Order: sequence, then structure tokens, then C-alpha cells
Amino acid sequence: MSAMKLCVDCKWCVPEPRIPLRYASCGHPSSFDKPGISPVTGEPGEPMPSQCSSHRLSHLSDDPCGPEGRYWEAAEPRGFA
Repeated sequence: MSAMKLCVDCKWCVPEPRIPLRYASCGHPSSFDKPGISPVTGEPGEPMPSQCSSHRLSHLSDDPCGPEGRYWEAAEPRGFA
């Protein structure tokens, strides 16, 4: 049995300071919402990343990483460059 692929161990996980880790964003290119045109300015909106948890739950995303962690890539160990 292989180890569970946790978002916190993935290079795409983007934790936010002062916000609980469970609300971390996913930095994988597939996680960014397609921005629409602003009804105020007529300009395209900024792409916004999904939360890791939303991207891992297949029923919440169009192109999910899924429970199996399809886009998961190991993060570099802390303290190494």
C-alpha cells in the first residue's frame, strides 16, 4: 500500500499566513478558475486558485486532482534549496 499523497507535502500547496492550513490554495495551473469579464470594468478578471481541498474532491472541480492526487508532486524538503 502506498502512502497517502497529502497536499501539505505537495510542491503546489500554497499555505496562507494566519489562515489554517486546511484552507491552503493549490498552485497547480489546472486549479485556477477561469476569470470572466468584469461587469464593472469590462476587463478580464484575475485567475484565482482553488483551495487544495476543493481540487482534491472530484465533485467540486471540473479538472480535479482528485482523491488520488493526480497532480501531486513532492515538495522539496524544508531547509534545502
